[in-house]
Amino acid sequence: MNHQRGRRAQHRLAALAVSFVSFLSLTALGQEAPASPAEDTSARDPVLVCLDNHTEGQKLRRDGKLLESRDSFRQCSATGCPSQIIRECVGWMEETTKQIPSVAFTVTADGTSRADVQVYIDDVLAAEKLSGRAIDVNPGPHQIRVVLPPFAPYEEQIVVTEGEKFRMVNVTFATPGREKTPLSTTPGASPAEVETWRPIPIATYVFGGLGIAAAISGSAWGISNMSLRSDMEDKVNGCAPNCSDQAIDVLKQRALLADVSWGVSVLSLATAATIYFLRPEEPVEQPIAVDVRMIPSGALGTISLTRF
Repeated sequence: MNHQRGRRAQHRLAALAVSFVSFLSLTALGQEAPASPAEDTSARDPVLVCLDNHTEGQKLRRDGKLLESRDSFRQCSATGCPSQIIRECVGWMEETTKQIPSVAFTVTADGTSRADVQVYIDDVLAAEKLSGRAIDVNPGPHQIRVVLPPFAPYEEQIVVTEGEKFRMVNVTFATPGREKTPLSTTPGASPAEVETWRPIPIATYVFGGLGIAAAISGSAWGISNMSLRSDMEDKVNGCAPNCSDQAIDVLKQRALLADVSWGVSVLSLATAATIYFLRPEEPVEQPIAVDVRMIPSGALGTISLTRF
């Protein structure tokens, strides 16, 4: 029994040595080791299969065949492989998965979204119908063909880069001579123009009224000032040039009130004019709304004014 175990251990060590030498030679020369056509993979030592996938996955990754490389790394990540091989293959499989680009499709026919299409990538059926999921592809150029009877097949040449995820391919099928129905209910009718008007803001009336009132006040104080000055300069009953300080102060006060009133008037009228000329446009509403409702004792009518 011990003799048989020793022979099996020797055979396993010999196989590992041969595989290790083969791995070194492939790494140095970058060539794929020839396999015997009659060799049965299922009958080979699982460790040798793990080593072959370990080596083949690296070569496929260097060649840009990331999908095939990921499959090889997945196989050498199996539990039956040596722990060191598993750790390396799991890490490389995760890195390769991040590098693999993907393509997504949206298809419309005569303005309607469709999923019952067949997608071919490089003449290979990639999807029987759209499921909303992206399709993984190798980086590089690809020939896309989307089939949706009775329309002519859609074909496009695309180039996807390494790591590019969810590359969108928008496919549109249209029946010849068929056009979209216009949104307008009447064919050829132009959209109705909205009537607008520029209502006068209430602030215009407020500042306008204040300006007019200030102008009246300024005029009144100005007239009063001129009348008092005339009385003081009268040659018969006037006090000029020997008028008292109190009389002169009254004259100055009326002049100041007149100037202030005129200043307020100018500012108020200017503000009212600015608000008036810069007022915005608004859509015209029905000025008078009439509502008549029937009640048991007769009819009830309401009239509302929206603007004046």
